[in-house]
Amino acid sequence: FISECRRDDSSFHLQMARVFGSLLKYDIRLECRSISEADVVLLGEALKTSTSHDMVLSNCQISDQGATDLAEAIKINSTLTWLTLTDAHIGDQGATGLAEALKINSTLTSLRLTDAHIGDQGATGLAEALKINSTLTDLDLSSNEIGDQGATGLAEALKINSTLTRLLLYKNAIGDQGATGLAEALKINSTLTDLECSSNEIGDQGATGVAEALKINSTLTGLDLSRNKIGDQGATGLAEALIYFNSTLTKLCLGSNEIGDQGATGLAEALKINSTLIRLDLSSNEIGDQGATGLAEALKINSTLTESCLRSNETGDQGATGLAEALKINSALTWLSLSSNEIGDQGATGLAEALKINSTLTRLLLYKNAIGDQGATDLAEALKINSTLTGLDLSRNEIGDRGATGLAEALKINSSLTWLNLEKNAIGDQGATGLVGETVFNKHGRLEHGGRTIWL
Repeated sequence: FISECRRDDSSFHLQMARVFGSLLKYDIRLECRSISEADVVLLGEALKTSTSHDMVLSNCQISDQGATDLAEAIKINSTLTWLTLTDAHIGDQGATGLAEALKINSTLTSLRLTDAHIGDQGATGLAEALKINSTLTDLDLSSNEIGDQGATGLAEALKINSTLTRLLLYKNAIGDQGATGLAEALKINSTLTDLECSSNEIGDQGATGVAEALKINSTLTGLDLSRNKIGDQGATGLAEALIYFNSTLTKLCLGSNEIGDQGATGLAEALKINSTLIRLDLSSNEIGDQGATGLAEALKINSTLTESCLRSNETGDQGATGLAEALKINSALTWLSLSSNEIGDQGATGLAEALKINSTLTRLLLYKNAIGDQGATDLAEALKINSTLTGLDLSRNEIGDRGATGLAEALKINSSLTWLNLEKNAIGDQGATGLVGETVFNKHGRLEHGGRTIWL
């Protein structure tokens, strides 16, 4: 409507936008395939007088000029605390414009610029702004084109900035040099609590640099280095930091790297001593029975880790049995994923014996292994005794009617399990009938009955 008020050689439409903005008190949320430059200008004019706190523009394909127009409004606006521009084309020029606004603005606390085609120049501009800005606490630059130069610029800013607590750099092009720069910043910075650098090009050298920083840093609680190129050397370095120095990190994500048994064993040694880590993700690596056994020995001692993900590794029955022995002793772990490994009936039987004793585990994920009827039957016997497990995923295994029937009998006794996934097994009509009872299939193959959900 306001755009239709446009008149040649007149700013009437801009005045109307400012009037509209002064009345706009609710959050601004738009999701569209594109928005015209003229409409962005009007949106910027409205923002200058608006008292809204949040602006979210998703998939609007805002250009660099559009971002610059919004940046001019942010220099004036005094209420906006959250700005999100996703799937945009703001590029380095638009990011630089927003950076200039951050040098002046004193209310914005969260800026999310994901998938916005920002490169090193734009990241460096934002870094310069962080040296001055004292209100921004959350900066998301994920899914951009930032390399080592941009990461180094941000690192220099972190040495000065004292308000940013969360920095997300997921899915960029940061390598060892950029990671080392960020590591040097972590030695000095005392406010950042969450750093996400997953899906980059960081290898052992970068991980080792971060490890050295963790020996000094005392504020970082969450570190995500998943989907990089970190091997045993990098994992061992991180383990050393966790053993002797760091006592603040609570979440460490190293999934989808190149960590094998040696790296896993090093991290296991760290878990024997470290008393702060509560979540460890080692999924999609190259960890076999030796590494899993080492982690199992650590779990017999560790009393703080609550979530452990070993999905998509090379762990077989021996490793699963070792972890099962640990579960008989451990009283902290609540969530364990061993999905997409090489675990058969022997490993499942070992885990079943552990479930008869363990009283803390609530989620056990075993999908896409080689568990058959015997393993399923043994797990069923455990469910007759266990009273804490609430979720069990056995999808994509080799379970037939006999295993399904055993599980059905267990569910008649068990009162704690709320969901059971048996999709894509070898269960026929006989096994399905035993599980279904009075339950009715929905269109997704999900069965719901008596507060319990079963997938077949």
